[in-house]
Parts: sequence; structure tokens; C-alpha cells
Amino acid sequence: MKRRDPGGLTFAVLLSCSLLAATGRATPRGGPEEDEPADTAPEPDAPDETFPDEPAAVEAPRMRNVEPRTRLYVDGTVAASRDLSALPTIAGTARGARLGIGGSLKLGRFQLDAELPGFQVTRLDLLDVNEAIMIDPRDRRQTSYALGDARAGAQWTTPLPTDAVALVAGLGVGVRVPTHTGRFTFHLVDGSEGFYVLPYYFHVQPALLFGAAVGPVTFVMNQGALVMLGPDGEIANLPVETPTLYFWDAHYALAVRAAPWLALSLAASTTIQLSRLDPVMFPRLNHVRAAFLLPGVMVRLGANRIDLVARFGVTPGAEPIGVITYSGTSSLMLRVTRELD
Repeated sequence: MKRRDPGGLTFAVLLSCSLLAATGRATPRGGPEEDEPADTAPEPDAPDETFPDEPAAVEAPRMRNVEPRTRLYVDGTVAASRDLSALPTIAGTARGARLGIGGSLKLGRFQLDAELPGFQVTRLDLLDVNEAIMIDPRDRRQTSYALGDARAGAQWTTPLPTDAVALVAGLGVGVRVPTHTGRFTFHLVDGSEGFYVLPYYFHVQPALLFGAAVGPVTFVMNQGALVMLGPDGEIANLPVETPTLYFWDAHYALAVRAAPWLALSLAASTTIQLSRLDPVMFPRLNHVRAAFLLPGVMVRLGANRIDLVARFGVTPGAEPIGVITYSGTSSLMLRVTRELD
């Protein structure tokens, strides 16, 4: 698949990062010449132990944490999609597994994130959907071993003045860069050779962040946009248009500490399509309304935590969202994290 740089990506990233930086600069700071009353209370600060049970983020789109942390993690995910028809000129089912390594760095109330391109395995069971692309039956089941996508992000949050409940709010932005090398080669019934690569979508995800914690209960909410940009390409010498997609993405998570070493969580995410596409070329990518449920369990062993989180699509729109984000309609993730705060 031939690729070219998608228009608007640089603008979207710069806009998101500019908003984040501007918010950080807008935080009130008292100058040295200002006189403060002797009994003025210090600015409230939410200690790290206030939000220790935030659910782990699951692909995709990911929910961001609200309390900045320094940590390293390694995770493994298995996922499945029952219908690939949201992709252009392809249909069938897919199963896959991926290994990811990443971490975050706390800088005051800021947090920087990065995840290296991990290793992924993808298996496709293809169907013929276009008379011009009739696949040799021997090539309809294929497996790809490849590198995955890289991810980066930044956020800023601040405690809100309150006594009864610990509250934090702020802004964040995440970027997913399509560094994957997955490629599938197949033979057509006329004897010619073709190949297919998974969509090269850039993800840009600015979001408003909010968190609340009282006793053993933690609540986290993200509200923001998801912009997916990708270059055009071709399959078997046929041009494929990759449109820019706009969504409103929301995450709601509730975690309860059942024991000092154990927490249970339940999260819900919704993704609503804001843009419209050509209904002939993209019949499955219009009026998409997707919802997912994510139950999870977290075990803490000192500075280490182990998260097991499942993800289930519960609406018809979850199928195309799971396909175009390359995260599956259902998935199961195991993550081991070392906290370094």
C-alpha cells in the first residue's frame, strides 16, 4: 500500500499540545512581591495515594489516568473482530495478540507518556467482497508477525479545593503513530499477486480529565475528541481512499478497593461519529454509535500492580470501531506495572 503524509495531522497535534501548554501556564502563581496572610492555607495537593486504584487503560481509544505518575509497564492483549467489512475492499474475521512496553514520567502536575512499538500477531480469515479482487482459496487464511504502533501523550491536572472528596481536573492529549509493519500477501484467482496492510491511521485524542475519590471508591471520567487521519493507498492496483474520521469519545470508570491489595473496577466507553462519509464507499462508517464495557481486577504487590481487564462491545457500532482502531470488538489485557513515585 502506497502512503503519503495525511493533511491536517501536524495542525491537530500542535493544536492539542498548545491547549495543554496554555492551561499549564494559566495556573495561578503568586509573585515574590505579593503579601500572603499568615494563616493562608497552602494550595491543595492530591497525594499520589489518593488515586491508587485508577483502572488500567485499554486500547482503543485509551482512557487517561488523572493523577500524574512515574511508572513502567509491560502488557499483553488478545483481541478478536467478527466482521472486517468496515475496512475498504476487505471482509472476514480477525484475531490477534500484541505485546506492549511503555511508561510515564511525572513532572510536577504534568505527565509525559510513551509506548514503544511492540510485537503483534494478526490472523485474518478473508472473504471475497469485490469481483475485481477474487482471492485464491489457499490464501484466505493468513498470519502476520510484525511490529505494532507507537504511542505518546501528555497531560496536566490540578487538585480542586474541597474537603470531603478528593477532586482533580485537567487536560490531556494522546497520539498513536502507525509504525506497524503488518502486511498480508495473497494470490488472486487470475494468478497475479496482491498485498494488504492494516490501516495507517494516526490517532489524535485531546480530552478533558476529571477524577474523584472518597474512601475506597475512585471515579474517573474522560471527555474529548478522537481524530483519525490516514493516507490513501492501493490494493491490487485499485486506489483506496482513507478518509479523516472525527468522533466524540467518552470514558467513565468506577473502582472499589476491596482489600489493601485488591481493587475491582467497571468502566464504560462510548464513541460517537461526528463526520459523514460516502455511504457507497464506506457503508459501515456512518452514524456509528459504539459502546464498550470493561470489567477489571487489580492486585497490588508493594510497588507493583497487576491488572486484568476485559473489553466487550455491547452495541452494533462497536464492531466497526474495533476494526478501524485495530483493537477488536472484544479483548483481554494483562498488564504488570512498576510504580516509581
